[in-house]
Amino acid sequence: QLKEEGFTIVVLETTDRSQPHVDISFPPKTAVVFGNEVSGVATDVLHLADVLCEIPMFGVKNSINVANAASIVVFEVLRQWRAFDRLKQTVNEE
Repeated sequence: QLKEEGFTIVVLETTDRSQPHVDISFPPKTAVVFGNEVSGVATDVLHLADVLCEIPMFGVKNSINVANAASIVVFEVLRQWRAFDRLKQTVNEE
């Protein structure tokens, strides 16, 4: 249903096709899917993705918990949407 409404589906999952989250453009109508910390995103959901993204990791670990992952990706989405600039402008006007 989201695709029918024009949303871009971005799935956060480490795959051989995933791109770093900072290299992805997040249009205004974006739905970001985060998976389970143990099993990740279901295969049928992966097939619905328009974009697969990952958070680049250094060292042996290749994942972080979903709350931390969500905060990192949502920060990037809001940065691209210039939400922080609009918030700052609103605060300065008050």
